[in-house]
Order: sequence, then C-alpha cells, then structure tokens
Amino acid sequence: MTEPSKNSQTRGRTPKAPPPKPKPVQAATSATRATRHAPSKKQLETQRQKLITLGTGAALGMALLALMIGLCYDQLWVPSQPVAQANTAFLSRAAYWQTYRAALAYQSGLSAQYGAVDSVLTSNQQALTLRSSPENEQVITRWQDDQLLAQAAAARKLQATDAEVNAQIVKEMGSLLPPVTPTTTLTPTNVLTPASAPLTSANLVPSTSPTPTLQETNLKVKQISEKIYDKYVEEIKKAERKAYLAKDDFEKGLKQQFLRSVLSEKLATELVPEATFVPTTTIGLFRTRHILLKVPPGEAQPSAATPTPDENEKLFELRRAEAEELVRLLRSGADFAAFAKEKSDDPGSKDNGGDLSAFDKEGRTLDGQPLEPEFVQAALALEGDQISNPVRSQFGWHIIQVVERKPLDRANQLTTERDTKLNDLLKEQRQKGQVKRLPEPTPTPLPPTMPPLPTSKVLTGTNQLTGTQNLTNSMTNQNP
Repeated sequence: MTEPSKNSQTRGRTPKAPPPKPKPVQAATSATRATRHAPSKKQLETQRQKLITLGTGAALGMALLALMIGLCYDQLWVPSQPVAQANTAFLSRAAYWQTYRAALAYQSGLSAQYGAVDSVLTSNQQALTLRSSPENEQVITRWQDDQLLAQAAAARKLQATDAEVNAQIVKEMGSLLPPVTPTTTLTPTNVLTPASAPLTSANLVPSTSPTPTLQETNLKVKQISEKIYDKYVEEIKKAERKAYLAKDDFEKGLKQQFLRSVLSEKLATELVPEATFVPTTTIGLFRTRHILLKVPPGEAQPSAATPTPDENEKLFELRRAEAEELVRLLRSGADFAAFAKEKSDDPGSKDNGGDLSAFDKEGRTLDGQPLEPEFVQAALALEGDQISNPVRSQFGWHIIQVVERKPLDRANQLTTERDTKLNDLLKEQRQKGQVKRLPEPTPTPLPPTMPPLPTSKVLTGTNQLTGTQNLTNSMTNQNP
C-alpha cells in the first residue's frame, strides 16, 4: 500500500504563517519614557533656585532665632537675675543698675555744686561703663543696709512718707530753688465800722501758711533736681564730654538719699528717746590747730613728674628737719598762730592761725568729715596746749596743738548715741538675717603649701641677701 504523500495530507488546509520576529518593544518603551520625562534646563534652574531660597531662608531663620535668643538673654534674663539679698528683699541686676545710676547722679550733683570737676567726670564715666563693669560692692552693701533699715522700721510700725522725704529735700537744698518774694497776708481781727479805730499792728495778725501739698513739694523737688542736673551738664560740656546720666537719675538720687535720712532719723529716735537720754561728762570733743609742711613742698604742678618712693622719702627727711626746728621754737614760746600764718602750707587754716574744726574720738568732725588717722592718734595723746612732735601723714608733716578738750554738748552726745545704736542694730540684723551676694561666691581654694625656700646666702657687694629676699627682689624687678 502506498503511503500518502505530504502534499495530499496538507491539501485543502491553510498553511500556518511563520511566527513574527520579536520586536524590541521593552527597550523602545524605556528609551521613549526617558526622553519624555527628562527635565529641561529651565526646570533644573528653577529647582536649584528653590533649594537656594530654602537654604537662605533657613539660614536667616536660624540667625533671627539666635538674635532673638540673644536679645531675650541680654534684655530679659540678665536684668532679671538677682545680685543680692536682704532677708525677703532681692536686688535684681536691673534694679542694681538703676540704684547705681541714682547714686552716681547724687554724687556727681554734689561734686558739680562744689566745683569738683574730676569727681563729676569720674561719675559720668562710671555711668557709661556701668553695665559692662563688675558690680560695685559699696552700692550693693548700701542697698542691703537700706533694706535692713526699712525692715527694722516696719517692725516698729515706722515709715517715711513721700511728703516727709520731699519736705526734707526742700529743707536741706531749698537754696537751689528760684528766689521767691516773701509775702505776708495780714488779716484784721475785726471788721471796720465807722466807729472802729483805724487798723494798727496791734490788731493785725499774720495768717499762717498752709502746709504744702504733696503735689507742691513734688514740683519743688523736681526744680531742685533739674537745677543740679543743669550744673552737671554744664561741667560736662566744659570738659567737652558727653553726659551719660539723665535728668530722671538726679531726682531718683535725691529721693533715694533723703528716704534713707528720714527713715534713719525716725528709727534712731525710737531707739534712743530724747526724754530718757542721760549725757555724760566724758571728754569727747577736741579742738586743735596745726602747721602743715607739705611734701613735696609748694603747689603741685600738673606737668611735674611724680617723685619715686626714694625721692619722696628724701623730701620727707628734708622737711622733717624744718618741722623739728619749728617745734623747738614753739616750745620755747613762739606764737603758734603767727607761725601758722607764715609757715603753714594748709590754705584752709593758715589764715585762721591754724585752727581746725573740732572732732570726736573717732576722728570725725561735727559735720561727719573724717580726719587723717595719724593726725587724730597724735592729737588724742596730747595734753592741753602741748605741742606735738612732727606727725607724718600723706600730706606732709603736721605740728599739732590741742586748744580745747571738753565733753560733747547734750545734743551732740544724743546724736552720737543714736548713730551708735542704729549702727549696732544694722550690724545685728546682718549677722542674724539672710544678707548675702547672689550668686554666692565660690570660696577660693587655698594655694598648695610651698616647700621651704633655700636659706643659703648670696653675697652681693657688702650686702648679704637670703634666698627669700632675692626671690622678693626679683619679683619686684619684674613688676615695677
């Protein structure tokens, strides 16, 4: 049997088409997508600008934040920090600055009135550098004393009103007010009728002036403080400087000072009542006269060089011989007042024969001015009319004679006793209360114990110096 051929088997069927060749569809699609989504140069530049803007904004924001933090620290946090405590009262740094400025204004105002220009300029400079300088311990101690004073007064139900403070300012410094023409209102004691006698001084009675109101005394205090401020500005302008204290500082300075004065007087009067005070007969007041031989002699010239310590000692020795000769002549009967007028270098006393203000045992005059400790010590050791040996002070050589020794009068003894009791009270308050600086200072550690220095002697010419002396000398030479 013959086998059918392939053609006969496939006859009548549609031949299958060969499968198409695969096209690189995927590759073509990826390339097309990449081409379609590729950013243009403009888009790239826009994106870069956005990044730069965001970065700049972030940097500015950080800088602004740092600035705000710095301002908050400098203007809010630093001023609010306490620098001192007096029991329940705390002194913030901002209040300290204000208290210090008021104290500088009061001090410079007084200095300007008396022509002490150097003191005015010093206070003005301190006002400029106040915030950047270390705290002034005297100002802080004075504030603490004021708080203790007010607390002690409050415990005794004492206070100083604004009217009392203003009245004290006007009383003490009223000479700075503009002159006012005094007027006296005369009020008739009866009504004139035709039958009445004519008015005479017998039936005219001066009317009493009403007590000034708080508003009136405030105005006077403002006028006084403005007068002081104007004098301060005048001295500053003469020196071609800029004024760093404001007009308001001077009014605050006055009220700060006289509040202390009024409150002290009230508390002292409470501590030592006048009715129960018994004076003593103890010698407590000394009146002296002196002859001063200045060292260096004569008026100091601004351009003159300051003498070295060795030169200064030679000048003291030269004038000591002159002082000893004067002592010899005075003890022989020479007239002290005549010698003072001729020989003394003290312009404040020579024309009065050398007479000085009376002072107490503490060396303070009746108006509270301190005298040189060396002078006071020598004067207290003298008997009446005795002439002292030459007494050395920073000014030169003094020859002293005690003219009078007597008890303080009752009024001065009462004042002294009250001052003593008031100071004792404040001292006790400090010891018993919470009175301290803030933050409390860290104790300084003691330096380690140094090994003993060699005791071998070094010969220098004819002088023999120990190791300790050589070390001291070398430090002195390095720090002239």
